[in-house]
Amino acid sequence: MSAGLTPRQQVRHDFRVQLFQQHGWPQERAAAWAMRLVERDADGDDRRLRVECSNLLSQWRCRERGAVLAETLQRCPTFNWATPKQ
Repeated sequence: MSAGLTPRQQVRHDFRVQLFQQHGWPQERAAAWAMRLVERDADGDDRRLRVECSNLLSQWRCRERGAVLAETLQRCPTFNWATPKQ
């Protein structure tokens, strides 16, 4: 468990780490970005990381818009949250 996170933040953090690793990011990079996104959420920043989007394809392309910037927070009109599989 990451220090200082609420249970809800911890669940989101862990999901993001797993999601990022599924897209090929190493553990350290995935965990660092997941923590950065905890801070982003707390700040109310509405920019998103493309790896958080369900439109991201395995080839690092968006099914709606083409090529993506992997490590840039941005706003996108076609963004759709990636969610845990039920």
